[in-house]
Amino acid sequence: MAEHRRYPRIDQVLRIRVARGAEQVATETVNVSCGGTLCWLARPLPVMTKVAVALALPKRLVHCTGVVVRCLPVPATAAHGRYRAALFFTDVSRADHRAIAEFVLDSMFTRAARRPRP
Repeated sequence: MAEHRRYPRIDQVLRIRVARGAEQVATETVNVSCGGTLCWLARPLPVMTKVAVALALPKRLVHCTGVVVRCLPVPATAAHGRYRAALFFTDVSRADHRAIAEFVLDSMFTRAARRPRP
């Protein structure tokens, strides 16, 4: 099955803060792209919940808003209250969008350069 994502994404653990109203949670990403991120949450959030996001890139702290598009328990860790939440970024400044894009592409090129050649 073909991949139909708008932006390339990279598996990368980054610090992220997700806030809904006064409730905030500091957690980590599973992967990231210019369009959004997959992250860990201790408790589920309903789909279409609007959230404020602070994503810690190595050289910049990105602030944006997003919506939860998926939030599912992870079977092996569900007993511990672990959920994987997919967040779609809905409002990202041009500068922050560029910072995410540069980070993703730089990471992809760095990983490709490290791969052994046949």
